[in-house]
Amino acid sequence: MTQIEIEIEDPKKFANVAFLVDKADFLEDAAKLRQKWVQNSLVVPYEKYYDWYSNKFHKPSKILFKKHHEELAKYQNKYRFKVGEGIPAQAKKELERVYRILPQWDFHFDMLHLTSKYHRPRFFVRVAIVATVCGKVTDKDYESVYINTTPMGIPISISPIAPAYPWLLEFELRFSPWTKETEIVEAFRSFKNSEKSFEYYEKVWGKILNPDTISNIKRDREWYWRNLDGKNYKDIAIADNKGVKYYREAQEAEKHIKNVPDKLATEYIRHLRDIEKYAEKVRKAIKQYQKPLQKNP
Repeated sequence: MTQIEIEIEDPKKFANVAFLVDKADFLEDAAKLRQKWVQNSLVVPYEKYYDWYSNKFHKPSKILFKKHHEELAKYQNKYRFKVGEGIPAQAKKELERVYRILPQWDFHFDMLHLTSKYHRPRFFVRVAIVATVCGKVTDKDYESVYINTTPMGIPISISPIAPAYPWLLEFELRFSPWTKETEIVEAFRSFKNSEKSFEYYEKVWGKILNPDTISNIKRDREWYWRNLDGKNYKDIAIADNKGVKYYREAQEAEKHIKNVPDKLATEYIRHLRDIEKYAEKVRKAIKQYQKPLQKNP
């Protein structure tokens, strides 16, 4: 029986991993799966895992792909689900069988079931994989919280109709009873600060609104509808800044500037300039508001 190496600093995380990978039954199950996937029961060097995975599952044969697609078509014709409806147990089993035709999914489900057998949270799948294939688990393999974008094609977690409705997909923040609050905050901030995290959704929804746009959304909507009702940008600017009467007074004063007291003249001139700037601000805001409305659903 070979000991699994654990390189984890946090004592609680270390214990959670150790109390799984030191189970005699787990070690036996891992050895059987290692024999199936790695052959000769030899572990893959930890730093070579991704090279091993890429070479192992790089490109299934055309025969397997054809069989998978044929069986998937049969499955989709057999089962129809409404949006928000759960997938029946039998349908899940059949969907798993269809995906197991492809080696990478066969491997995935083997590890998923190994994790489930020992009643560990879903994030332990990664722990089970590296423990089985490499005989080693590190800090980066223990992710008790993660955010999933549920991309199209993933079995079990989404209904077969979902690929036809990509806008129904959403971000899922997944964690377990073992997750610390600080880990949730850290994962959320890291995900939100990563532009790549939003690439898929920008393709579906268009560019995500920036904070400035959102903070002024009520004002911009009001301006948008006033513009639709026939008010031009300058009309809106004048109405929002002392009204039409004052604006006309300023215009008259500009024509007869010599007859207006200096202080009042300065005030009127400043007002006229401010109206032009404000009108441009209104124009930009309305154009910005219109962009999401012009996107196709």
